Amino acid sequence: MQVGVVDCDTHPIVPLRELVDYVAEPYRSRHFLKDIEEFDQNSSLYTPPATTTRSDSIPPAGGAPGSDPDFLRRQVLVEAGVDYAFLIFLQPKTKFHNPQLDSAVFAAHNEWMADTWLGRHNWHGRYRGSIRVSTHDPIAAAREIEKWAGHPHIGQVYIVPEDPVPLGNPQFHPIYEAAERAGLPIAMHVTGRPGMYNLTPTGFAGYHMETFTQWPLYFMSNMASIVFEGVLDKYPGLKFVNVEGGFSWAAPFLWRLDKVWERMRGELTDCRRRPSEYVAESVRFTTQPLEEPKNHQHLAKAMDWLDASKVLMFSSDYPHYDFDSPTWVMRQLGRDRKEQVLAGNAIELYGLPSERPRDANDDEREKFLADPLSGTISLVRKTTAPQYFAEQED
Repeated sequence: MQVGVVDCDTHPIVPLRELVDYVAEPYRSRHFLKDIEEFDQNSSLYTPPATTTRSDSIPPAGGAPGSDPDFLRRQVLVEAGVDYAFLIFLQPKTKFHNPQLDSAVFAAHNEWMADTWLGRHNWHGRYRGSIRVSTHDPIAAAREIEKWAGHPHIGQVYIVPEDPVPLGNPQFHPIYEAAERAGLPIAMHVTGRPGMYNLTPTGFAGYHMETFTQWPLYFMSNMASIVFEGVLDKYPGLKFVNVEGGFSWAAPFLWRLDKVWERMRGELTDCRRRPSEYVAESVRFTTQPLEEPKNHQHLAKAMDWLDASKVLMFSSDYPHYDFDSPTWVMRQLGRDRKEQVLAGNAIELYGLPSERPRDANDDEREKFLADPLSGTISLVRKTTAPQYFAEQED
């Protein structure tokens, strides 16, 4: 089968009770034997009303969206028509104040993921995992990367951009060196951390929509740090992926970085080329959330400015309420960008095959395409927060 869609942002759920047996001592006894459900209840202070997930992604037997492997497979691989899905688990949340605990929990997460979603649930071989590491325990993080290097279904390293230290800082170099050596890109995905990690340049936001629209600021700050502090010059084989931060801001931001570099590059001894050149070679962006201007030509121009056919990759953000389907995104891209953004750029970055073996999911998809009403995904183009969802269906 020709690979036509690679989803760079799919979110299953980690059941904390399943994770416990994988956590090494003394962290298991110290943090998990009681109040286990409280361990990760420090999620975002800025969430939309009710929930962040689509109401049609709740499994038939109940439970959280993304918790039922077969139902996720049905909605992502069969109904959405995704050929390869990159799995990014947003739980457990990063705890910067305790890097050793982070390392222990993330090591357990990676083992659990390898056994489940990349093991018995990956009978079709179409899932790729994102290993988690503690950025503030860089030596342990490098060891974890080395451990999983070469695993056939591990696709990247996942860190969060809400780090209290800009990611160009030399303290992170052991992680970058290990990732470059392993040939694994580093994906940054926002998690909506509470407290100081949602601090904006002018203080704290009051509503979900404020912090949601300011997510690109995380990527801007870290991109400037990574470029100007010489990370991409020191590790030329290293790749970064900005996940779920949009992309329309990137080209004007790069223009500004280039202008500053031209005027003040005497200070930037570790940045020997234009920032835009480093980014074009080593940084990729994902489509979600795709901007929707009233004049579609404005979006087309933004894609041209960024040279989207070379640096942009598709992401759906399943199963969240702002999910973008491949068919809808396809119509926004234009003929000359469609193949590269939906699959080509990801195939090149991750070393995926351009063709894959046919499997039972393809048989199911043929039946679904013949009778779309048999599907589980709402016919609404993009679902919104659940309190509005029922009204839209009516």
